[in-house]
Amino acid sequence: MSDAPARFETVEWESLGDERRLGRAGRAFVAALAALAVVFVYDFAVLGGKNDDLIAWGLVHDGEFLFAVNFDPTGMTWLVALSVLLLVFTVVVPLATNRALAARYWRRLRENRLATLALGYLVVGTLAGFLAPLLLGGPEIHTKFSYQPPLFGTVPHHYPLLRCAGAVTDGICHGSLWAPLGTDQLGRGMGARVVVALKVSMTVGLVTSMLIVPLATAVGTAAGYIGGRVDDLLMRYVDIQQTIPAILIYLVLVLPFGRSLFLIVVVFGLLSWGGVARVVRGEVLQRSEATYVTAAKSYGASDWWIVRRHVLPNTSNAVFTALSLQIPVLILAEAALAYLQLGERYSESFGNLIALGMRSVSQSFNFPGAWWIAAVPAVFLAATVLSFNVLGDALRDVLDPRGNS
Repeated sequence: MSDAPARFETVEWESLGDERRLGRAGRAFVAALAALAVVFVYDFAVLGGKNDDLIAWGLVHDGEFLFAVNFDPTGMTWLVALSVLLLVFTVVVPLATNRALAARYWRRLRENRLATLALGYLVVGTLAGFLAPLLLGGPEIHTKFSYQPPLFGTVPHHYPLLRCAGAVTDGICHGSLWAPLGTDQLGRGMGARVVVALKVSMTVGLVTSMLIVPLATAVGTAAGYIGGRVDDLLMRYVDIQQTIPAILIYLVLVLPFGRSLFLIVVVFGLLSWGGVARVVRGEVLQRSEATYVTAAKSYGASDWWIVRRHVLPNTSNAVFTALSLQIPVLILAEAALAYLQLGERYSESFGNLIALGMRSVSQSFNFPGAWWIAAVPAVFLAATVLSFNVLGDALRDVLDPRGNS
């Protein structure tokens, strides 16, 4: 059976006069957005935005929670919720409603085993990062088991260990399954700390994507489809914006607003979409000259209908590919700021974990005595960035509507 490429180049003539009607997915998106807005208004107008739990539920036995989930929203929480909403209705829902296209994409992706592995790592890391702290809480402190080595590591027992969780042979403490990635100076498991750090990195990628995609798509589409002076004006603005370092703007805004992850994602998200906009513009210029666009214009279709039904669907592959290559740059930027102690204070960011690990090792050991405290988050940071890069390279072929494989 031939695996014909997915084609968007079809004109649905019968729907040309139905431009203002929202589809089922559109109505569901508006309803979900309205529900999110109601909860947001309730939190800030009724509760006053205080740090009280907005929602708390769980299994109760004899008046005590056996299993509880607490939801204490912050400004970043609302940005993440909005980002998840956009992700569901712009990616998940279209793929779910077009199962043949989703199956074709999956077959293409599976041909690249490394990209499949990268996707699995990112999905598992995202779910663990967001759900584990919510359901299980943060890393627990066990001061008696500080500086435990990882599973296949060892450390001399005369180091500042109050107790060895693993076996002790000839004065050497061996790692154990109790803390397979070792523990830090307070006895917190590095595995649990890495999971929380994954949440920070995925938050950066998710929220900046929510800012980058609409801006880049709107500017790139307007520049490419309208052309002329609009194109020149928008592209000159992009040129100017790309000459302004986002880190410089962040450092300036830190003075009045203070250091925070919220400020990082907003500044970098609003100043990092120029490259993606150029990619969108190039795709729009190419698609605008296609025969099916000319046919739609001849039939009397409006520019908005043509852009919405034919131009944008054919540029989505380029947007997602460019975005997947931009996200790791932003994750590294956030980690670098955290490492330099310029990010959010007491953040569980990879950069902050590496910095704390380096300081802890230098204060308590002759380096590299407790190397895992800094090495474990560094390895997972590298794996996260590499996974995004590998997946971004693979998406060029997977999402190409002209592909034949």
